[in-house]
Amino acid sequence: MSSTLRGYDRHKSDYYVTPDWIIDELFDAIPELFEEMDGRIALDPCAGGGIVNGSQAFGMPYPEALKRRGWNTIHTMDVREDSLAEIKHDFLQWDTSIDYD
Repeated sequence: MSSTLRGYDRHKSDYYVTPDWIIDELFDAIPELFEEMDGRIALDPCAGGGIVNGSQAFGMPYPEALKRRGWNTIHTMDVREDSLAEIKHDFLQWDTSIDYD
């Protein structure tokens, strides 16, 4: 359910984590994407995860799910400065020379 049409301004602390079990079900539905992972590089362009209200740290569910499936090189990006992602940038404005899988 979308939180954007709820009748009031979005709070800076709004954070909606995708549950691990949903990510695992998605990955189970398309196993061919996760075969032969050696040397492949993943990018999560909206990794999220970070400090909310200055106290709670949330992990990044997609990179963690990829790691459980054997991916070793996963770059994370988020537009939020308080994110735990390694790259703080707007993906739609980003130019990279890396060819991600």
